[in-house]
Amino acid sequence: MGLKNDMVTLLKSTNGMITDMKKCRKCKKNKEISEFGPWKYSKDRKAYCCRECEKLRARKEREECPERNRVRCTKSYRKHAAERKVSVKLWEQKNPEKARATSQRYYKNHAKELRENYGEHAAEIKQSDRYIRILMRSKYKITDELISEDMVERERALIKIKRTFWRLKNGKSKADRRGNVATSTDEELRNLFGLLS
Repeated sequence: MGLKNDMVTLLKSTNGMITDMKKCRKCKKNKEISEFGPWKYSKDRKAYCCRECEKLRARKEREECPERNRVRCTKSYRKHAAERKVSVKLWEQKNPEKARATSQRYYKNHAKELRENYGEHAAEIKQSDRYIRILMRSKYKITDELISEDMVERERALIKIKRTFWRLKNGKSKADRRGNVATSTDEELRNLFGLLS
């Protein structure tokens, strides 16, 4: 075998055993073949540079072009979103205590921004299926599998009725407190009761 940079050479190690060695093109050192990553285009199916040199190259590239790295990471993140959700769900089921601790730690560290974000989107969040499912899980002590779409719709209607009664009882304006309630509220109540029946 020739002693070229990209060819595997057989060299004797200090203990007399014959091992596969390869010379790295970057650092010019002879290293064991296991220290080279896979690369399907080379003759020996191993990369031309060792893993150490490849790490240094990748780090330098990330520092020089952070925007390109951000785009690449975002694409990868979106591409594997479904797989990640499944694996996270499985991990949470296997490790409920750790999952709870992680969630509490995240809330503690991000409480202010979470409250601000909630304030901006409170109405949307309270109408979302996810929010209603969370309420039902805590209220009725049941799992997501037992909650059907009909149950979510009925719970949403109940929440709307409670809010409407609260609005009638506590009124936001002086006119509401005096009993001058708009007919749209009466119609809204009739529609909501129709959903429940």
